[in-house]
Amino acid sequence: MAEDDRQYLRRYVEGFKDALARAALELQKNEHKDWGVQGYGAFYENKSTGISIRQGEERGYDEGMKDAYATIGQDLRDHEFKEYSVEDYGVLYRNVSMEIGDCLNCENIGSEKGCKAGMTIWCPRLLETLKDRP
Repeated sequence: MAEDDRQYLRRYVEGFKDALARAALELQKNEHKDWGVQGYGAFYENKSTGISIRQGEERGYDEGMKDAYATIGQDLRDHEFKEYSVEDYGVLYRNVSMEIGDCLNCENIGSEKGCKAGMTIWCPRLLETLKDRP
C-alpha cells in the first residue's frame, strides 16, 4: 500500500470511529426525545450529506465521518432491533466503535478472522474499499 493510501486510510478510520463515538454519546443522551429512532436516523443521514469534504490530508477523515453518519442513519431508519430504544442504539454504537481493530494492517477484510466489526456494516475497511475514490 502506497504511503498516500496509508495516510488516507488512517485518517478515514479515525473519522469513522470519531463519528461513531460522537453519535453514540448523542444517542445515549437522547436530548430530542420526540424524534425517536427514525427521527435520529433522518438526522444522521442529513448530517452525512452536510459534511464538506476537504482536500489534502483531511479528505480521509471527512469521508470516514460522512460514511459513518450515513451508515448510522440508514441503520436507525431500518430499525431492525425493534426492541432497541434510542439510548440502546447509543450503547451499541459505543461498543462497536471500541471493537474496530487495526484497520491499517488488516489482511482479513470482511471475514471472521479480522476484528469483531470486520463482518458487519461497521467495518471501515470494507466501506472504504467499496467506495469510488479519485
